[in-house]
Amino acid sequence: MTDGAVMRTEYWNISTGTVRTGPTGHGESLTDMENYLLPMDRARGSGLYSWGVADGLAVQGTAGAPGVTVMPGTALDASGRLIMLPAGGTVIVDPTVDPAQVSDVPTVPVGATGVSLPTAGAAADSLLTLTWREAEADGSLANAPVLLHAPWLRLIPAAGFADDGGQVVLAAVQLDGAGNLVGLSAGSRRPVGIPAGRLELRVPRLQAAAAPAAGQAVADQAAAELTVSQDGSVALSLLSQPAPVTALAIDGQAGDVTLSGSLTTVSALRLLSVLALRTYEMSADPGGSWAVSDTTANADRLVIDPTGNVGIGVPAGQAKRIVHVEGTEVHSGGAGAGFSFADRSVGSVVDNPANGERWIWYAQDGTARLWSGSDQLTVSSEIPGDNTGLTVGRRMRVQQGSDPADPSAGIWFQQRGSGDIAFVGMLDDERVGFYGASGAGWGLTMDAITGEVQFDNNFGQPNGSSTLSLFGSRIGDTGGGVLFIRSGGGVVAFDGADSVGINTQTPQSSLDVLGTGTAITGRAGGAVSTIGVHGTGYIGLQGEGQFGMIATGSVQAGTFNGRVQVTADLTVGGSIRKGGGGFRIDHPADPAGKYLSHSFVESPDMLNVYAGTAVTGDGGTATVALPDFFETLNREHRFQLTPVGELALATVDGPVQENCFTIRTDRPGVTVCWQVTGVRQDKWAQAHRIPVEEDKPDDERGRFLHPDLHGQPADRGVLGAPAEMTECPGG
Repeated sequence: MTDGAVMRTEYWNISTGTVRTGPTGHGESLTDMENYLLPMDRARGSGLYSWGVADGLAVQGTAGAPGVTVMPGTALDASGRLIMLPAGGTVIVDPTVDPAQVSDVPTVPVGATGVSLPTAGAAADSLLTLTWREAEADGSLANAPVLLHAPWLRLIPAAGFADDGGQVVLAAVQLDGAGNLVGLSAGSRRPVGIPAGRLELRVPRLQAAAAPAAGQAVADQAAAELTVSQDGSVALSLLSQPAPVTALAIDGQAGDVTLSGSLTTVSALRLLSVLALRTYEMSADPGGSWAVSDTTANADRLVIDPTGNVGIGVPAGQAKRIVHVEGTEVHSGGAGAGFSFADRSVGSVVDNPANGERWIWYAQDGTARLWSGSDQLTVSSEIPGDNTGLTVGRRMRVQQGSDPADPSAGIWFQQRGSGDIAFVGMLDDERVGFYGASGAGWGLTMDAITGEVQFDNNFGQPNGSSTLSLFGSRIGDTGGGVLFIRSGGGVVAFDGADSVGINTQTPQSSLDVLGTGTAITGRAGGAVSTIGVHGTGYIGLQGEGQFGMIATGSVQAGTFNGRVQVTADLTVGGSIRKGGGGFRIDHPADPAGKYLSHSFVESPDMLNVYAGTAVTGDGGTATVALPDFFETLNREHRFQLTPVGELALATVDGPVQENCFTIRTDRPGVTVCWQVTGVRQDKWAQAHRIPVEEDKPDDERGRFLHPDLHGQPADRGVLGAPAEMTECPGG
């Protein structure tokens, strides 16, 4: 409200009861305007309204361009002064004008599309404000100046601004360094309000005319009122009834809302949880379903469809039962917790069922129980000392499902943290068994008709001894991983056409042994006639591999009673001792019809022979180059020279020097065939000289390498009689 006395000129002569005569002076007009009309108008504005924007005054601008535009409109400041920006009016836009200046104030006109305000030089974060001002101007009458209503439109730095209603904020403006617009926002802009303790709402109605008039009359009648009490509580009362009805009440302390009647909303009723930052809605869709929805998660939480089905966590229209829950379990707690359901053939609730009329799932002492008169089924948790997981009274029946492609029926087993591990049940209509899901398959099955038991995998005890008894025979493992097969009749026979594989599932012969080390070990007694491994057939024994056969022996590694054929190279690490030897080839002159054989050249020494032909030169000499290892390998060099084609004298001129020797003849041009021998002197030869004559050891005295040549029987042979092998026991 304006400070100071409110007064006006008295134009009525109270003593005479007539209007005063005479001209009116400027002082009287000033009194009427400044001390009465304007203060009264400001008091009305500030008393009936709160300051802010009343109408229009929209602010426009283009990002990246300078300047903003303010559209025509009105506002009210905290003093109750009406600030108008009408089309055709004037406005001050110069931010440097003295706030107290009235004369010579520059103004600009307000167009139909508003007024533009420059932004150059303004702060980056500014507030666009409108302030009540007047500016002096010449009037239409001579010597009669006027005061123009010229509001002050300017950009003020937002920092430190006091928003007390002395200036009305129209927008917050963000600018760049060049004064170009970056963005606009409402900032602290506020609309004009109406402060009131009671707001009455009236409607025109047809009613009986007031006495003494008769008939009807149309008049405004109070329909409702909005009031506030001293504790801040707000009430909306309906006045159409004989007695007022409080339809809505809001508690001023707790904020609780009370409705005296029903609440009808055309759209959704929204509930906001401020702390949880989550919003819920209650709504009815066009199909007739009522839903409580979590709008934050965009999900229906509770839906009741027109048929009465209740869906929890189920979208509208998808509930399939009276209560349909999706997403999590349904919980019941407390002393009487549980879920009760009736036999479908029973029409009412039976409190004490005797024949399964009603059932209850409940939990007690760590076990889940199915009750109907008494506990019929108990499922235990992991209670220390209680090893019973499932308890069923009498017997339990598991039967085949309706899928004809799945003939089984049974029980799956799992361990903690694993999937299905094992299954016990029907394999098909006739067989029951044990099934391993990790690759074992049906390990054990029994034919329910014949009683035949079949093991499809391992059988026995993996951690201890185990024996399978078959009549008088035994198959088992007494410990240590050693398998035994003991026949009750003295014979273990594989008498079918089967192939036996040891360490292989794909035997390539009647007996196929695959080993990483020694595949087969044959052991017999120490007597001369015992045999570790005996092979018969067209090929008695065959070996393949990088080393087809390796033999070792304390006396001899091997004895061959008969001819031995080697089709490739033969490497001998020691000495070869033989009765004779030579080569045998297809006869060069008749390879298809004859053989050609030569005997080895024998010597008591380890002799090497080198031969060649040389022709002496003009001086009657020829130098023969021997291999560069000759002198290293050989000692005791011996020479033979033979002239060819003529009689001539030939001699060796000196010993071998630098692996060469010289032939000298009595004349030049003589062809000489030469031969040089040497005794080996390499380390192996020195360590293994062949004794030319030696006595037979005691165990070989009286025995012969070739007894038949000396008229002795075969059993007098050093190598024993040629083996006339008999059949091994058992075939």
